[in-house]
Amino acid sequence: YTNNGMFFIFIISKWIFGEVYASTRDFTVQSLTALIQEALDKLDDPYIRISDAGWWRRGGEGSRLNRAVVRDYANAFLQALKNARGSEVKL
Repeated sequence: YTNNGMFFIFIISKWIFGEVYASTRDFTVQSLTALIQEALDKLDDPYIRISDAGWWRRGGEGSRLNRAVVRDYANAFLQALKNARGSEVKL
């Protein structure tokens, strides 16, 4: 499970790029980073820890998860993204 961070990014990237395409079409690093940060800021308590880079590092809690749990975190991220945007995320 050493690639959980990449697996997580793979899952959320379709939502991130879909939202940017539907809203601003501004695919700059700053725009993408801002959108990801918006969602991280809206995460519920049990999931907020994914916003800490140390959580994803080798030996950290994120590196010990199985794929199903990573999907749960990705779904929580999607809900937070929806909450940050105040509506359904368009894909």
